[in-house]
Amino acid sequence: MRILIFLLFLAFCSLFLQCTKDKAAPIIPPSFDICDSINPISFTVNIVPILTENNCFHCHSPSPSGLGIPPNFFDHPSVVSNQDLILRTIQHDPSVRAMPYDTTTFTSISKLDQSLIDEFYCWVQSGSPDN
Repeated sequence: MRILIFLLFLAFCSLFLQCTKDKAAPIIPPSFDICDSINPISFTVNIVPILTENNCFHCHSPSPSGLGIPPNFFDHPSVVSNQDLILRTIQHDPSVRAMPYDTTTFTSISKLDQSLIDEFYCWVQSGSPDN
């Protein structure tokens, strides 16, 4: 009888503890009005400096000065093809490795300022122009 109760208990618990497939956290958009206040966003004036000043090109560039760690992005088309991943990593989405990443200590560095994340988000929302 104890075995039957134990098996029923396990069956009951399994209903609530079933495996679920991990899903990427949704990209968190900035407040609705933020893009109106910082547009137009320029790839060369806004986005390249964000990637340069946070050492993204140090790891993700196939150039002699870069480490060539995938994904590589070094020009507009390569940044556009990786823009969703870049946005998720700089937002510290738990489904991906948070960036920026310190290659000497192998740890994530503190999250970028929200204003920089908002600029990148708004650039993506505006169609990722090459300007």
